[in-house]
Amino acid sequence: MKQLVGVVKKVYLPEEYVNGESVLDLYKSNIGFEVNVNGEIIKFEQKQNKENVKIYKGDRVALIFDPTKSKNPIAIKVVK
Repeated sequence: MKQLVGVVKKVYLPEEYVNGESVLDLYKSNIGFEVNVNGEIIKFEQKQNKENVKIYKGDRVALIFDPTKSKNPIAIKVVK
């Protein structure tokens, strides 16, 4: 596993559709982050859980990668 540390620049609720209809923000189950890592913005989206809903703009985070599976991050966690 590989980790890159960066700062969250934006937290958002990505578009979700059910039966071709857009889901209201209140009912969305995914969360998205734009993280600045060494001047490069990396976008990361995943299902909401107890840990990632506590990540805010300006937080220092680690993006976790599994290079054997994908070049995209697989997880995000706050770094103190």
